[in-house]
Amino acid sequence: MSQGVTMIAIFDDVKYYGEGWTLSFIVFFGLCANVFAIFVIRDSELNLIQNFSRLLQFQAACDMGYLITNVPAFVFTGFGFSFAANEVSYFKYSRIMIPLLHIFLTGSSYTTVALAVERLGAMKIPNNQSRRGQLGQYPLIGVLSLIICVSVGYNVPRFFDTEIAFHKETTLKRINNTGNPVVDHDVFQVDVPHLDHSQLFPLSYFIYYKQVGAFILTSLTPFMALTVLNVLISRKLEIFRRVSIRLGREQRKTVRATASLMAIVFLFLACHSVKLVVNGYQVIQVLSVGEQVHTWHAWLEHSTTISHLLLAINSSINLLLYCACDRHFWVIAQKRVKLLFVWPITLRREFASFECVFTRNLEIQENYIGSKETMQTMVTEL
Repeated sequence: MSQGVTMIAIFDDVKYYGEGWTLSFIVFFGLCANVFAIFVIRDSELNLIQNFSRLLQFQAACDMGYLITNVPAFVFTGFGFSFAANEVSYFKYSRIMIPLLHIFLTGSSYTTVALAVERLGAMKIPNNQSRRGQLGQYPLIGVLSLIICVSVGYNVPRFFDTEIAFHKETTLKRINNTGNPVVDHDVFQVDVPHLDHSQLFPLSYFIYYKQVGAFILTSLTPFMALTVLNVLISRKLEIFRRVSIRLGREQRKTVRATASLMAIVFLFLACHSVKLVVNGYQVIQVLSVGEQVHTWHAWLEHSTTISHLLLAINSSINLLLYCACDRHFWVIAQKRVKLLFVWPITLRREFASFECVFTRNLEIQENYIGSKETMQTMVTEL
C-alpha cells in the first residue's frame, strides 16, 4: 500500500513540476518569442524570400495556438487545480481545446514539411532565373490551404468523440509537507467527472482512426518526410557551399535561410522523437489487445509528460535558432529589442539628465540675477 502511494505521489510531483511549472514557463516564453519573431520576420530590412517569410509566419501562428491550448489541456491538470462545481464546465471547455491543440500541432508539423519542400525547391532553381520566377513556382496559397484542410479536417471528429462521464476514482490529497509521501498524502474515493469515449462512435473509430491513423498522419509521416528532405537539403547545401565564391546575393540569402531551416528540422526531429515512440507503442498495444487501453505503464505516463514539454519547446525556440544560424536575423532582432526596450529607457535617462542640467542652469541663472539685483540695491542705498 505504501509503495503504491509513493508511486502515485511521485507521479503527481512529476506532473506538478513538469506539466505545471516548467510547461507554464515554456508557454509564456514561447508566446513572447513567437510574437517577437513575427515582427522580426515581417521587417523589410530582413528581406526574406516572400514564400519563406509567409510560411514562417504561419508556423509561428500555429505554434502560438498550440502553446495557448496547452494551458487548459496540460498546465491546469499539472497543477492539479480543483474546479469543484465548475469541473464539468472545465471538461466542456477541454472538449474544445484539446481538438484545437491537435489542429495547431498538425498544422505546425506540416508547415515545417512545407518549409523544407520550399527550401529544396529554392536550392534547385538555376542561377539565371529571376526572383519573380522563383516566387511563382511555389503555390503558397494552395499549400497553406492544403495544410489547413488536412489539419482541421482530420481533427474535426475529435470535437464530438468524447462525452462527460462520472466514475469513482482513488485520489491523493496532500495533507502535510514533511517530505514523506506516505505521511504527506491521504487516499480518498470520490466521484469525479472525466472525458470518456462517446457511444456514438464505434470501437473501430478509436482504434484505427484516432490511434493508428493519427499516428501515421501526425507523427510518422511528418517525421519520415522531414528526415528524407533534410538529407536532400543537406546534400544540395553542401554543393552550394562548394561554389560559395561564385554565388550571388540571392543565392547566399537562399543558403542562409536553408541553413536556418535545417536547424529547425533537427529540432523538430529531436522534440518529436519521444512522441513518435510513445504513440507507436500505444498503437502496437491497441492493435495487439484489439480494444481501447485506458491505463498505461508509469514509464509511458512519464514519457508522455516529457513529450509535452519537448513539443512545447519545439514551438517556442525557433527564434533562438534563427538568431544562432542567421547573423542578419540576429542583427535585426537586436535592433528590434533596442527599439522596444533599450532606446526608450536611454531616451528617458537622457531626458532626465537634460532636465537636471536645465534645472541646474536655471537655478544658477536665477541666483545670478538675484545676486545682481542685491548688488544694485546696495549700490543705490550707498
